[in-house]
Amino acid sequence: MKVYEKTQIPGFLKDTRTNAIINTQTDEMAAIRKARQKKQEQESLRAEVDRLRNSMENIEEKLNLILKVINK
Repeated sequence: MKVYEKTQIPGFLKDTRTNAIINTQTDEMAAIRKARQKKQEQESLRAEVDRLRNSMENIEEKLNLILKVINK
């Protein structure tokens, strides 16, 4: 029994046991993985910038309170 069948879409095979569609285009998959990794790195960087922004805002608030106490 054949485990893989050709599909109508070039570069893809169908696993007859699980009905999974398998991409056999390794270059395209590598590009997709690289794009996903880049997106994940950008999201991580964005989250870090947001955390830093929040920290800076907290520091600014505390400094403003200190200045108010000093200037009384």
